Amino acid sequence: MEKYIRQDKIIGSRCFSNYFWANILALGGISFGLIGIESYFQFNLLPFFDSTEVTFIPQGIIMVFYGTISLVLSFYTYITIIFDIGSGYNEYNKIENSVRIVRRGFPGKNREILLTYYLSDINAIGIKISE
Repeated sequence: MEKYIRQDKIIGSRCFSNYFWANILALGGISFGLIGIESYFQFNLLPFFDSTEVTFIPQGIIMVFYGTISLVLSFYTYITIIFDIGSGYNEYNKIENSVRIVRRGFPGKNREILLTYYLSDINAIGIKISE
């Protein structure tokens, strides 16, 4: 039975690069936001950077803006990691002459994505595995 059905697991969003970039974005967003806020109040929270030299208009406002955008992107990346978006499997079934592609999406109506194709409809399958 195993030689007629093959399942390839797909990792999805829980890969090392997403963890890495989510943490880098969060760290950068917090740092940029703090420097922007420090420039407004003219005091130092971060010991390795003197923010009294940064004027609030326009540098401080821009740093707060970039920090906010970075935190929003890191939050989005963390959410995709938590919900494991894109994970699933590919199933090649010679008994039913079909290929099934199953993926997870965001919670809601279309949380589970299921695509089914018959082998007679497929000319070629190219598989590229990358991390």
